[in-house]
Amino acid sequence: MTTKTVQNIGQTETIVYQCPNAKTSTLSRVSISNTSDSEITFDIAYYNSSEDNTVYLIKNGHLDTGQTHGSISSSNTLDIAANDYISVISTIDSSIDAIITYAEADV
Repeated sequence: MTTKTVQNIGQTETIVYQCPNAKTSTLSRVSISNTSDSEITFDIAYYNSSEDNTVYLIKNGHLDTGQTHGSISSSNTLDIAANDYISVISTIDSSIDAIITYAEADV
């Protein structure tokens, strides 16, 4: 398992994890925290490249200052394919830190 962090996510959609070519990935954690001094509204989305569509894990979620949200945890993993990705966006600049834990395997 590998853990990646992405800091200062804001009003531009940010890809927090993308599965590499010729790989599959099992995501066991996608969690975010509100690092701003205000309540935020956020989206966490999964883009499926083979179907060219986006599914929201949460859309228009709300977090008060200092709160966290976990969309994927070890008890509900998500398997994704090459070029699929998870993205995050917020209503306030530099307001979200994200943690993503995953395992990659060759196809």
